[in-house]
Amino acid sequence: MTFIEKLNDMSSRVSSLKSSTTNEESTKTALIMPFIANVLGYDIFNPNEFVPEYTADVGIKKGEKVDYAILKDNKLQMIIECKSSTEKLSEKHINQLHRYFSATETRLAILTNGVQYKLFSDIENKNIMDTHPFLEFDITNLDDTIIDDIERITKEKFNLDNIINNAGELKYINQIIKKLNDNFNTPTEDFVKFIMTDIYTSIKTQKAIEQFSDITKKATDMFITNKISERLNVALGTSNIVIDEDKQVIENNTDSLDDTTKTDRDSRIITTEEELEGYYIVKSILRKHIDIDRICYRDTITYFSILLDNNNRKPICRLYFNTSNKYIEIIDKERNSNKYPINNLDDIFTFENELIENMKQYM
Repeated sequence: MTFIEKLNDMSSRVSSLKSSTTNEESTKTALIMPFIANVLGYDIFNPNEFVPEYTADVGIKKGEKVDYAILKDNKLQMIIECKSSTEKLSEKHINQLHRYFSATETRLAILTNGVQYKLFSDIENKNIMDTHPFLEFDITNLDDTIIDDIERITKEKFNLDNIINNAGELKYINQIIKKLNDNFNTPTEDFVKFIMTDIYTSIKTQKAIEQFSDITKKATDMFITNKISERLNVALGTSNIVIDEDKQVIENNTDSLDDTTKTDRDSRIITTEEELEGYYIVKSILRKHIDIDRICYRDTITYFSILLDNNNRKPICRLYFNTSNKYIEIIDKERNSNKYPINNLDDIFTFENELIENMKQYM
């Protein structure tokens, strides 16, 4: 089983079990330990590799223990602090992990509630855990771009120096993206003044700054839209891509591409015959209610998405066929994700009402 398949299996498992884990112990047993064992590949039954309740005494306070520790050659590699899936990871939990980090010789720490994972290191000051994680993810809603980063902490790929080096770059990239995103959405006065430099030659009065704030917002929106169009046109080898004001593709020839072209676009994405059959079943269910040309698909590493109007904001369903157990995911109008196991493709027909209702909410 590939690493991506293991992640997909765990994503499905957590989605189906998280509502049943009502405390920290059940979260550990049902969600976190299977992730450590089945995804990261550590032997949770080997005390030389995996140590529950690892001692992390802080100063005069004795008896402090972090939930799990990962060892290699009797040396501590990383610590893992767990919370209940019902708890939102907070500053209080980060401060607790910070104390454990300082009391041990680790350079890598994980805070998790079985759904959310936050990874920390000591990039800014050695032996002092950073305030912000260098990587965070939701196991039920994985971003394809961070799969390689997650794989680095597996037993098979683990190399502390490589992880720390990559963590430094990854942390700052994430913070830069956040800062740019904040300023693109709501430009700060300092950002507007920076943009005005060498552009606005008159006196930068408060009124001029406020007017330029709106101009900056429009300009950054246009910049992002143009960049998305450029990247898509290069990737798909076409000049037919158009992006609307919500950054959505409104003209796309994805359905006309053959499997080879799609594979070339990203060698890790393979559209299978089974996924296409599922797509055609969904189209056959909905054809009585809508022009079927409006039903499109986009394949990713982790799932196969079926959309209305090729719009990511209008997901009809997602098919998880790259796992040992197959699932169909339907996201309702409250944006709740509901995953249902299916034994074969014909089972998709049993969700006819859900698919029709889901599609109608976008019309």
